[in-house]
Amino acid sequence: MDSKNYINKELSWLAFNSRILQEADRSSNPPLERLKFIGIWRSNLDEFIQVRVGALIHKKKINPDYTDPINGETRDQLLMEITNEISEQQEDACYFYNKIISAIGPLSVPIGSPRPSITVLQPTDRFGDLEGFENYYQKLRTLLDIFVIRKDDPMPFIDSGKTYLIAHLSNKKDFFGIIDLTRLPTFFNFMAKESTLIQTIADAPLFITQFVHRIFKNYTVNAIYQFRILRNADIMLSSEICKGNERFQKFIKKMVHHRKFMRPICLEVIPTGEPCSFDAATYSFLLNRFNLTEKGMSISKIPFNIDFSKLIRDPNAEKLLPLINEPWEHINREKRLSRHNNLLFDLIYGVRKEEGSDYPKTLMLHFPYDSMNTLINLIYEASNRHDCISIKITLYRMAQNSRIAAALAYAASRGKEVICLLELRARFNESSNVDYSEYFEKSGCKVFYGLPDYKVHGKMCLIEGQNWTVSAVGTGNFNEKTAELYSDLLYIKSEPKLSGKMLGMGDELKTLFTNLCSGIENGSLTFVLSGPNKIKPHLLRLMDKERDLGKDGYICLKINGLDDHDIIDKIIECDRAGVRIDLIVRGICCLTTSNLKNTRIISVIGRYLEHSRIFWFGKELSWSSVYIGSADLRTRNLDHRIEILARVTDLKSKHMLKRLLDIQLDLSNDHYQMLSDGTYQHQGFNDTQKLIQDCMDIYDFGE
Repeated sequence: MDSKNYINKELSWLAFNSRILQEADRSSNPPLERLKFIGIWRSNLDEFIQVRVGALIHKKKINPDYTDPINGETRDQLLMEITNEISEQQEDACYFYNKIISAIGPLSVPIGSPRPSITVLQPTDRFGDLEGFENYYQKLRTLLDIFVIRKDDPMPFIDSGKTYLIAHLSNKKDFFGIIDLTRLPTFFNFMAKESTLIQTIADAPLFITQFVHRIFKNYTVNAIYQFRILRNADIMLSSEICKGNERFQKFIKKMVHHRKFMRPICLEVIPTGEPCSFDAATYSFLLNRFNLTEKGMSISKIPFNIDFSKLIRDPNAEKLLPLINEPWEHINREKRLSRHNNLLFDLIYGVRKEEGSDYPKTLMLHFPYDSMNTLINLIYEASNRHDCISIKITLYRMAQNSRIAAALAYAASRGKEVICLLELRARFNESSNVDYSEYFEKSGCKVFYGLPDYKVHGKMCLIEGQNWTVSAVGTGNFNEKTAELYSDLLYIKSEPKLSGKMLGMGDELKTLFTNLCSGIENGSLTFVLSGPNKIKPHLLRLMDKERDLGKDGYICLKINGLDDHDIIDKIIECDRAGVRIDLIVRGICCLTTSNLKNTRIISVIGRYLEHSRIFWFGKELSWSSVYIGSADLRTRNLDHRIEILARVTDLKSKHMLKRLLDIQLDLSNDHYQMLSDGTYQHQGFNDTQKLIQDCMDIYDFGE
């Protein structure tokens, strides 16, 4: 591969996270919505450091002489580039944060009656004798764990990603005071003085900092810092360990416990309190205790936890409109599509041509404009049907107190066979998934944990009746919480059970579930593509067909990541054959447009962090090959995971997807255009709300 057409995937990921951060500086976004983007940026960066940087450090130790075969970089050079880019983004985040906080106060948002205003506690604020602060401190004091240690004393356990306070103390000798804040709420709000009607929002570390001198009243306080560490989270699983459900479940618990004690790879500190200047003794103490060099430490100028928007709630939502996006209601699919107030009934009997419906009946849900309640209600409706045999579903990341889990447990209680293919290896969700596996087993569901060698990342659900199936394939998790945050698709299709050579999507999903629960990763399917080893070859063949058409060919790929070398090489090959190619790549994109004449690459972030994957081949709507599903065009997805792509066959759904792609590709809408050197430039004058309104209009067109 030509290095001019290639960008390192770690650096490309950081560029993507920078685009998320830039959303915090969009004047079209209200202040609290802009804070959310800084919070997302921070959370993404934490995971990147723990996983990707952790993996690079690990690989560097194993093979210190490695150089990238494409650009010749060593891992030390790459780590230095990563460090420099992170530092630049941290400066941007500080600048954006201060702008947002400055914008909140002047808005004087009423949050009740009478009309108080909002203020955000700053490091420079001092409490004086305000009784509101004092009363709240007394409530929180009992939740603090406080340690005073000498330089060589054992240090209390420091959890990865959690915030602590450290104070450099002296009383004839030097001491260090550690305050564990992990039992405190991240943010809280209160009235500093009832008479002032000012609601003060404070993050816990900054609030407690104001009382450090009182906590350590027998010492002289020389310096106060907030600090946290990030530990290496790069843990590899052996396929042998993954065999056997009970054994695997126990191992996951041990792995999560082991990860808590992995080596720290990053230390972040925030100077705060008085004095807040450089304190060499504190820095040296922390670096020595965590076995880090100065390269592993960074100084943050903004709080570790940023998004306090959940604190500001008011029954009269319109009062908050200067701070938040204008609320809107979900599309009520049941009301708009169901004749009998029972969507499952209409999906099943919609296959009858005399009903005047499409054959088969299909439904394309688009989250968050649609609600995950549609799928949840389908499960409940199926549970109460006498002719429903089973419900099968893949689960990767589930919401806390998941209503989908409750619906599946209810189905089992109604005597239906419920099969949950639950992936325990979803990173940072392992503990939650282990808990859900135990919940499902106690509820009477059959639980399978996927394949030893591959994570099951595909999103599919199958409701099977005596002579019908309702199947669903999605681009995002079956998670009602993230369905409110990310833009995703769910393709639902009802069919009669077919036999012989002609099989429908539901029949193929049944085969796929049977194979996966039996340890077989692939099957010969038509309407559904499953990876590994099936998706990439098929996509390459579809691209070959467009290549052979030359200027009459067309490819549009809307994905979250692109780093697979075979796919990249094929895109370059199609471009040189004259095929027009549109790539909508939200995140990692290792391909640049350098030397490409017919390929356009854009990135759309949007209010809902565009997450859907659409694969479109061909110019003519009727004859085009269209798929949606869970797979990105990354090597990890195509070669090392079980992914699912569903072929979209009905014209109504294809027309909707085409309109959605046209909206994304409309250069007047907010987007980032990749330039020939691989950098991105923000373009488009229509804000995200225009894009959302266009998406809502799709449904008026399609129904």
